[in-house]
Amino acid sequence: MVPLAPLHNPSNILGIEAARARFPHVPQVAVFDTAFHHTLPPHAFHYAVPHDLYTEHHVRRYGFTDIPRVRRNRGIETSRQAPAEVNLVTLHLGNGASAAAVQCGRSIDTSMA
Repeated sequence: MVPLAPLHNPSNILGIEAARARFPHVPQVAVFDTAFHHTLPPHAFHYAVPHDLYTEHHVRRYGFTDIPRVRRNRGIETSRQAPAEVNLVTLHLGNGASAAAVQCGRSIDTSMA
Protein backbone atom coordinates (compact mmCIF):
# COMPACT_ATOMS: atom_id res chain seq x y z
CA MET A 1 0.00 0.00 0.00
CA VAL A 2 3.03 2.31 0.11
CA PRO A 3 2.45 3.60 -3.47
CA LEU A 4 -1.01 4.84 -2.43
CA ALA A 5 0.42 7.15 0.25
CA PRO A 6 4.22 7.27 -0.05
CA LEU A 7 4.57 10.20 2.36
CA HIS A 8 2.62 8.52 5.14
CA ASN A 9 2.59 4.73 4.84
CA PRO A 10 6.32 3.97 5.31
CA SER A 11 6.48 5.67 8.72
CA ASN A 12 3.17 4.11 9.77
CA ILE A 13 4.46 0.67 8.78
CA LEU A 14 7.60 1.26 10.88
CA GLY A 15 5.39 1.98 13.89
CA ILE A 16 3.38 -1.19 13.35
CA GLU A 17 6.56 -3.26 12.96
CA ALA A 18 8.07 -1.77 16.14
CA ALA A 19 4.87 -2.48 18.10
CA ARG A 20 4.71 -6.00 16.68
CA ALA A 21 8.33 -6.65 17.73
CA ARG A 22 7.74 -5.35 21.26
CA PHE A 23 4.24 -6.81 21.72
CA PRO A 24 4.09 -9.85 19.40
CA HIS A 25 0.74 -11.14 20.72
CA VAL A 26 -1.12 -7.85 20.42
CA PRO A 27 -3.03 -7.45 17.14
CA GLN A 28 -2.07 -4.46 15.01
CA VAL A 29 -4.91 -2.69 13.19
CA ALA A 30 -4.77 0.02 10.52
CA VAL A 31 -7.76 2.36 10.18
CA PHE A 32 -8.37 4.81 7.34
CA ASP A 33 -9.53 8.11 8.76
CA THR A 34 -12.02 9.10 6.07
CA ALA A 35 -15.08 9.40 8.30
CA PHE A 36 -14.75 13.16 8.82
CA HIS A 37 -15.25 13.72 5.09
CA HIS A 38 -18.38 11.57 4.75
CA THR A 39 -20.37 14.83 4.66
CA LEU A 40 -18.86 15.96 1.35
CA PRO A 41 -21.67 16.98 -1.02
CA PRO A 42 -21.82 15.33 -4.45
CA HIS A 43 -20.24 18.30 -6.26
CA ALA A 44 -17.20 17.89 -3.99
CA PHE A 45 -16.82 14.11 -4.05
CA HIS A 46 -17.44 13.51 -7.77
CA TYR A 47 -14.38 13.54 -9.99
CA ALA A 48 -14.61 14.82 -13.57
CA VAL A 49 -14.89 11.27 -14.93
CA PRO A 50 -17.74 9.39 -16.61
CA HIS A 51 -20.64 8.87 -14.20
CA ASP A 52 -20.56 5.09 -14.64
CA LEU A 53 -17.14 4.98 -12.98
CA TYR A 54 -18.80 6.39 -9.88
CA THR A 55 -21.91 4.20 -10.01
CA GLU A 56 -20.22 0.94 -11.04
CA HIS A 57 -16.79 1.24 -9.41
CA HIS A 58 -17.36 3.79 -6.61
CA VAL A 59 -14.66 6.11 -7.95
CA ARG A 60 -15.04 9.24 -5.81
CA ARG A 61 -13.10 11.53 -3.51
CA TYR A 62 -12.93 10.28 0.06
CA GLY A 63 -10.50 12.70 1.76
CA PHE A 64 -7.82 10.64 3.46
CA THR A 65 -6.95 12.53 6.60
CA ASP A 66 -8.53 13.43 9.88
CA ILE A 67 -6.41 16.55 10.41
CA PRO A 68 -9.32 18.90 9.50
CA ARG A 69 -11.43 17.28 12.24
CA VAL A 70 -8.69 17.90 14.78
CA ARG A 71 -8.39 21.52 13.64
CA ARG A 72 -12.17 21.94 13.69
CA ASN A 73 -12.22 20.71 17.28
CA ARG A 74 -9.46 23.18 18.15
CA GLY A 75 -11.46 25.96 16.47
CA ILE A 76 -14.50 25.00 18.53
CA GLU A 77 -12.40 25.01 21.69
CA THR A 78 -10.74 28.40 21.07
CA SER A 79 -13.82 30.19 19.71
CA ARG A 80 -16.19 28.70 22.28
CA GLN A 81 -18.77 28.26 19.53
CA ALA A 82 -21.10 25.33 19.11
CA PRO A 83 -19.78 22.80 16.55
CA ALA A 84 -22.62 23.68 14.13
CA GLU A 85 -21.47 27.34 14.15
CA VAL A 86 -17.83 26.71 13.20
CA ASN A 87 -16.69 27.62 9.68
CA LEU A 88 -13.01 27.04 8.86
CA VAL A 89 -10.53 26.53 6.09
CA THR A 90 -7.89 24.14 7.41
CA LEU A 91 -4.43 23.93 5.88
CA HIS A 92 -1.81 21.26 6.44
CA LEU A 93 1.82 21.57 5.39
CA GLY A 94 4.42 18.93 6.17
CA ASN A 95 4.69 15.38 4.90
CA GLY A 96 2.41 16.58 2.12
CA ALA A 97 -0.02 19.45 1.87
CA SER A 98 -3.80 19.63 1.98
CA ALA A 99 -6.72 21.97 2.49
CA ALA A 100 -10.27 21.39 3.65
CA ALA A 101 -13.37 23.56 3.97
CA VAL A 102 -15.50 23.11 7.08
CA GLN A 103 -18.96 24.69 7.15
CA CYS A 104 -21.18 24.45 10.20
CA GLY A 105 -18.70 21.96 11.66
CA ARG A 106 -18.94 19.59 8.65
CA SER A 107 -16.46 18.87 5.87
CA ILE A 108 -17.78 20.32 2.59
CA ASP A 109 -14.65 20.15 0.42
CA THR A 110 -11.11 18.83 0.46
CA SER A 111 -8.03 18.88 -1.74
CA MET A 112 -7.30 15.28 -0.77
CA ALA A 113 -8.11 12.36 -2.99
